[in-house]
Amino acid sequence: MARAGSYRDRVTFQESQSVSDGAGGQTTAWVDLVTVWGNYRAERGTEAMKAGAVLAASRGTLKVRYSSQVAGINATYRAVIRGEVHDIQSVINPDRRWRELEMVLVRGGSGA
Repeated sequence: MARAGSYRDRVTFQESQSVSDGAGGQTTAWVDLVTVWGNYRAERGTEAMKAGAVLAASRGTLKVRYSSQVAGINATYRAVIRGEVHDIQSVINPDRRWRELEMVLVRGGSGA
């Protein structure tokens, strides 16, 4: 488990929710759920072509201390770190002791 000082990045987890559009209808928006300290480490970047445009994507790993606030985080959520939006690809409990969660994140390339 990482020491407290190694959690140096503020991470806001967001969930896609149906919200009022102000005109009596509903629209989908990303809503902030919780902000915690985490440790984000970028791993690598890739580029792909889509409709003739180059899309750059980067991948990284995020570790957060386990708590009831983050217990339900899964791949349907997204993480905002330093103003950048990251899609959550997977969430694991690496030591199976519920002390820390490790997430694989992808930024860019998917419309995030």
